[in-house]
Parts: sequence; structure tokens; C-alpha cells
Amino acid sequence: MDRLTAIIRDVFELPDLKIDGLTRSSCDAWDSLAHVKLIIALEEELDMKFTIDQVANLKSVEELRKLIANGSLGLVFPRTQASSKSH
Repeated sequence: MDRLTAIIRDVFELPDLKIDGLTRSSCDAWDSLAHVKLIIALEEELDMKFTIDQVANLKSVEELRKLIANGSLGLVFPRTQASSKSH
């Protein structure tokens, strides 16, 4: 099991959840509160910071994987950079 799967299963409290193809609309557990918890957990676990637009527009695990993979391109950036950019 990869790290993303473990985080999602933990946040949604669904240890057997299949995350391939998972979307916000296909998962009852992925409500607005769970969405915020997921983003916080990912930022803490992966030491990354998502932009407001990324958080608001995120609709699927596939999109999430792409955001994480593109982190080195500045779409998602390490928290230390996020802190310095916001000041």
C-alpha cells in the first residue's frame, strides 16, 4: 500500500477503501469536512502546501496524485516556501 492510500484510508476511516478511480462524488465519506482533513493530513505527512485553488478544485484521487507528482514544478510547494511566499 502506498502512502497516499494509507492517508486517505485513515482520514476517511475506511481501512479497505479502494482508491483507484475514487472521486468526491463517488465516496460518501469524502464530504467537505473529510476534504479539509485530507488536505491537512497530506500537507503534514508529505511536507507540502496546496494552494487554495488546488484545494477548492480537487475532485479525485487521480487529480491528487498529479498535484503531488507535479510538486517539484511549483504547483504544490514545500511548506517552507509557502510560508516565505505568504509574507
